[in-house]
Amino acid sequence: MDESCRIELLGEMRVVQNGQITTRFRTQKSAMLLAYLALNLKQSHSRDRLIDLFWPDMDITAGRDNLSTALSALRRQFEPPGTPAGSLLIADRQNIRLNSAIVTTDVQCFEESLKAAERAETEYDRANHYEIAVTLYRGELLPSAYDEWAILEQSRLRTQFLEALHHWSISLEQSKRYEEALPVVIRLITLDPYHEEAVRTQMRLLARLGRPASVQEVYLKLEGLLREELDVAPARATRDLAERLRRDPNALSGEQQAPLLLPTGVPPAAAAVTPPNKTPVHLPIQLTRFFGREKELQELERLLLAEETRLVTLLGPGGAGKTRLSIETASRVAKAFDGRVWFVGLADIPDASLILYVLSNVLHLPPDPGSDPMERIITYLGELPCLLVLDNMEHLLRSGDMPKKSENLAASGCAALIRLLIERVPQLKCLATSRQALRIGGEREFPLPPLSIPLAADSPELLLNSESVALYTDRAKHAKPDFALTENNSEAVAGLCRMLEGMPLAIEMAAAWAKALPPARMLERLETRLDMLISRRRDLPPRHQSMRAAIEWSYDLLEPGLQKFFQRFSVFRGGSTLEMAEIVCGQEALNSLAELQEQSLLVAIETTDDTRYRMLEPLREFAAEKLSECNESEHYHRLHAESFVRLAEEIGNIVGSDLSSNMDRLEADVDNIRAVMAWCSEGGDRSQIGLRAAAALWRFWQLRDHARESRPFVVHMLNIPEAKDHLRDRAGALHAAHCLSAMHGDYAASALFLEEAMQIARSLNDDGILALVLNEMGIITQDQGENEAAKVHYEESLKLNRRLNRRGEQSVNLCNLGVVAECMNDLEGAKRLYEEALSMQRELGDMRSIAIALNNLGDLAIIAGDYAQARIHQCESLKIGMAMGNNRNTTYVFESLAKLARCEEDFERAARMMGAAENLRERLHTPLAPIEQEEYNRIVDTVKKSLDPLIFETAYRTGKSYTLESAADYALNVEPA
Repeated sequence: MDESCRIELLGEMRVVQNGQITTRFRTQKSAMLLAYLALNLKQSHSRDRLIDLFWPDMDITAGRDNLSTALSALRRQFEPPGTPAGSLLIADRQNIRLNSAIVTTDVQCFEESLKAAERAETEYDRANHYEIAVTLYRGELLPSAYDEWAILEQSRLRTQFLEALHHWSISLEQSKRYEEALPVVIRLITLDPYHEEAVRTQMRLLARLGRPASVQEVYLKLEGLLREELDVAPARATRDLAERLRRDPNALSGEQQAPLLLPTGVPPAAAAVTPPNKTPVHLPIQLTRFFGREKELQELERLLLAEETRLVTLLGPGGAGKTRLSIETASRVAKAFDGRVWFVGLADIPDASLILYVLSNVLHLPPDPGSDPMERIITYLGELPCLLVLDNMEHLLRSGDMPKKSENLAASGCAALIRLLIERVPQLKCLATSRQALRIGGEREFPLPPLSIPLAADSPELLLNSESVALYTDRAKHAKPDFALTENNSEAVAGLCRMLEGMPLAIEMAAAWAKALPPARMLERLETRLDMLISRRRDLPPRHQSMRAAIEWSYDLLEPGLQKFFQRFSVFRGGSTLEMAEIVCGQEALNSLAELQEQSLLVAIETTDDTRYRMLEPLREFAAEKLSECNESEHYHRLHAESFVRLAEEIGNIVGSDLSSNMDRLEADVDNIRAVMAWCSEGGDRSQIGLRAAAALWRFWQLRDHARESRPFVVHMLNIPEAKDHLRDRAGALHAAHCLSAMHGDYAASALFLEEAMQIARSLNDDGILALVLNEMGIITQDQGENEAAKVHYEESLKLNRRLNRRGEQSVNLCNLGVVAECMNDLEGAKRLYEEALSMQRELGDMRSIAIALNNLGDLAIIAGDYAQARIHQCESLKIGMAMGNNRNTTYVFESLAKLARCEEDFERAARMMGAAENLRERLHTPLAPIEQEEYNRIVDTVKKSLDPLIFETAYRTGKSYTLESAADYALNVEPA
């Protein structure tokens, strides 16, 4: 460990050590323990006190175990191997503390800066110390902590921060640094609108700066606030100051500044030293905490500080958080521009001709009708580095870069104005926010992704690491102060954030309902999500007061033809390839997709071999409403469904070497497939498409773990009255229903589906369907131990497939006949059949069937005692299954490897493979067939008897805890005992 370690607790918690910045901790509890020790850096803490504080509901033994675990996690993370014990944490049997000789904290530095300000001898030095303290306060202490000790410290430090702003503004006023003092006091008033002393300071500053109208505006605003909220009038001192300045705006000229309010015991300051004039940062004060976006902030900071960068455009749809991120970025880089940073809001101006007027106001340039506003702006900005944040530009963009000779500069396009400004001011940089690029030479486009969303269910502590969950939780506390993320509501909160796809504005609006609706109820009601997502905040612009308004703003900027395409594209769920978009929405899709992407209304995602285009869900919902309003919804949903069913029919039954890639292709469109299922489920003339979908997709559902959700759909389609009119399609759906039912052990239902399919095949004289049904009847009869009957079915199916010259189906028949021969103890016959099937499958490139045949040959090798050959076959089968994503076959291989380990007397390894197989079967909801279960139970009993019960249980649970990948890695890489 380095000689120093800095722990930052204000804003995001992080540890700076060895040149590395750590923001993620092994557990939330260990992070909070470290934070508590850092806050109380000079103290030792008894173990019992820490247990009471962090694990109050546990008995003392469990509490000590948890404390030890948390301390071990901190040591592993911050005292790596080779570091002397106690470098960071000093602990004995009774007490624990941090090593204060090497540890510093931002809270410590913050409070030391406040003390230094109290001791300062000049107003200039005093102001500098307060500025350092305010800068150190990056945000609320431990914003994700809700323990009582943390809340008390949050309140204490926030009070100190507000006092620091107050004293800083007074020191700047005493130093006659009025321009610098004004934004400081405005920041304080924004955070504490009832701070009358601060309001009086603002009034004095405005008067000294020659802005009498603003003085009275500030007073009237305070008077209205106090009357409306508290039903009181301003204090007499405030009223008297306002009246004095109303009568004589220059009343303070030549008058001494207001006395500085110092803490008790601090001597009066010496004469102030006025520093060189410094332009303050002009950015809107934010009243809420900023969450996430650390990577984006770092990249934007890097871009803006790069010498060659002149213009960065932050792109994203309405509600993506562009404005807030631009302000946060500008705050971070302000020091590099010596504070010459201005925020220019453009959302409310109707055309580009007003940009120079707005910019002149932002820069506080006095009116001069006789001069060129562009020249005055260029002169004011001068040759020093400066940054303009140009917010909301999309509605001002127009074609053409430069003004025509017949028009003046103010009437030219927005992009032309910005380009000329950059050309004329050599040290100027611009950070723009827009829903489409400005298309200026040298522009660096920066598409803004949504906030990170939780991908899986997790504990409340870990869920707070998700940017979207952290944002929801914070904003919900604004609406309902006692709101907390708990085990009871965390799943619903995560679901909300996933449904809203990390859109900050949508999440904030959903959180605003926390007082009236718990997260689970809100999640239910978001089927009408756009009407629910309405803000109660009065300070938001109209376009952001509802999610619908934010999207409508962008929609209205589209040309009519592009609006039509936007509507039609809403039928896709989870996105689309260009090819499918052309089929469903028209051949002009490429240009339309490009334009919508430029307008930030959809995103393009690069995959390994293609590009997918998709809308964020709130945008798609809005587009779907518009499609419904123009009575085109039924037509385009039908076109969408037919297109995906045709795709599934083309690739769903491919058995060659491309099976895996084709399954991946369908997996990429699984949300579209679900949308097709939902649309077809309404029946009527949609039923035939639904039957075709079932017949084409059963193998995909089976191989890619979607069988459980798809089986009810297939059964529903078969029960729709209109589905009885399409016999050939019905037979295919019956076969699908059988496969999915048998997979879940429902053999009675499976047999009924096959019997009806057999009747249809014979009525149609369709030998192809008949051969398929006979093979499946063989499987279910064999699974119930009826080997002779199964053999008859397989042989009849093989005869038909040979007559039809269907070699793939023949190889399946041969493999199944091999299983029958093995069950009837004809091991030589079984091996011959397996090898014949395998040879044919390798010739066809049928990887799925190859994996099955190899595993069957492996089982035969175990019986023959050739364990080395068995392992070769089974490991090859496992590799193929993993590569294809065929988890069902992988389960059988795990069970075969357990059988092999049992025979090799490596019983602990056998127990682990059993646990891995059981875990996968539970996940897939695929029980063994009764006859298979009997054999497997015998293997389990043998392994249990051969191991100490504790060793068996430990090994079995270890295997069951494996992920699929780690179980496969263990199976392939652990040498036999």
